[in-house]
Amino acid sequence: MDSAAVELGMTAILKMNPIDVLVYAAGNNVPKRRLAETSLEDWNAVIQVNLNAAFQTLQLALPSLRERHGTAIFISSNSAAWPNLSGSAYQASKTGLFGLARSGAYEEHQNGVRISVILPGVIDTPFLDRRANPPSAEKRVNMLQADDVAAACLFLASLPERAYVPEMVLLPTYLQAPGKGDGAHK
Repeated sequence: MDSAAVELGMTAILKMNPIDVLVYAAGNNVPKRRLAETSLEDWNAVIQVNLNAAFQTLQLALPSLRERHGTAIFISSNSAAWPNLSGSAYQASKTGLFGLARSGAYEEHQNGVRISVILPGVIDTPFLDRRANPPSAEKRVNMLQADDVAAACLFLASLPERAYVPEMVLLPTYLQAPGKGDGAHK
């Protein structure tokens, strides 16, 4: 993660328009994801994108979100609440993102800012191709699609100011329960 680039990008966005809704949907993982094989360099790369850049982005957007009584939405992961084989760095970063959303929401509600977190199950994106063993096309058909997560974001952002959803678990229908293995993380 390049924190200077995050600041530059957010500054440019804020110069064009104030922010009513912020969606942080960045994610990173590494092929060598098991605890015993993850290098410190890989650990830091995952934490930088999945957690540190989210923190920086939210901090930069806060003045606008406060002014507009806006909504921030973090895309975390179902693995933040239910361990799987997505890797220790990934799970730690997404659990941290979950904590950032909760603590930020607790602090910022008095400023009119809603901060929500979505914990989606596996999503069929090119991100899956970085796995040591990418899931097959047959498995991907039943996974969530990016449009499903976008629809959840739209729902959260379009709620009236009097309503708030702090966290949302969004799963592929075939899983039916958080933590149920999908076989896609092997």
